[in-house]
Order: sequence, then structure tokens, then C-alpha cells
Amino acid sequence: MAVGDHSKFDNYDRDERSQDPKSPVGKLLRFENPETISNYEIVAYGLRDPQGITRSPDGAIWVSDHGPNGGD
Repeated sequence: MAVGDHSKFDNYDRDERSQDPKSPVGKLLRFENPETISNYEIVAYGLRDPQGITRSPDGAIWVSDHGPNGGD
């Protein structure tokens, strides 16, 4: 699952929140059990607006993300 950085939210600067390992914001997450969202692994972090997730035939996961400066 991909989660964007939500711009300014809860008194966090978006760059700080997407780099914070305790926050799921700004991350690509892999869940042990898709039925619950309590146990997840961070696959990628520092994302601003992840979109377009796909898996290649070799199993690699590809995600497009918009850059840090906006104006996409």
C-alpha cells in the first residue's frame, strides 16, 4: 500500500513525517496480513505522492512518485 505525505498534518513538516520510521505517512508498506493494518513492513520511505503501483514479472514492485517541489 502506498501512503502520501499529506503535506502539513499534525504539526509535522511533510519531509520529517515521511522520513519518520514510526509513521506510516510517506511510505510504501507491505502488510503481513492484509485483513489487519497493525503489522506492516516499510518497503520505501520519503514518498510525497506515490501512484501507479505495479509488479513486474520477476516480482519487483514499481511505484511512480511525484517530486518534492510540487507543480506536477
